[in-house]
Amino acid sequence: MGGYVDARQQVIAPRADGSHALTVFFDGAVLSRQSTKNRSVFAGGFTYSGLIPGRPKDELGVAIGTARVNERTTQAQEYINANGGNVSVQRTEYAIETYYNIKIMRGLSFQPDAQFIFNPGGYQDRRNAILLGFKTSVTF
Repeated sequence: MGGYVDARQQVIAPRADGSHALTVFFDGAVLSRQSTKNRSVFAGGFTYSGLIPGRPKDELGVAIGTARVNERTTQAQEYINANGGNVSVQRTEYAIETYYNIKIMRGLSFQPDAQFIFNPGGYQDRRNAILLGFKTSVTF
């Protein structure tokens, strides 16, 4: 058994040209202890349009999130180590993501993205990760 929430709230309405709109969001899920590797996932952040003068429809997005590994997985890994094993124990992963969506023209946008992941996969003994991405969207 589990549940989820997806909440979005526009804090500042856009101007006539689409700029200066601010929206905040929160997403969360609590997942089944019996059947999933993650126990919970939560993220919150904001989007803002028109950050750069003359680019009213471009959008900046920032989010912070966390994913907690199912405690049954953590307990099993701790049990293995307590009985002579040597496995990494998973707990919680944290992430920060930011993107900038560049509206080239109606129906075409480019979006560079950066993610900073701390304790990847919930492993505290792993190096933190930086992921860079790029998305192109075409709408006909």
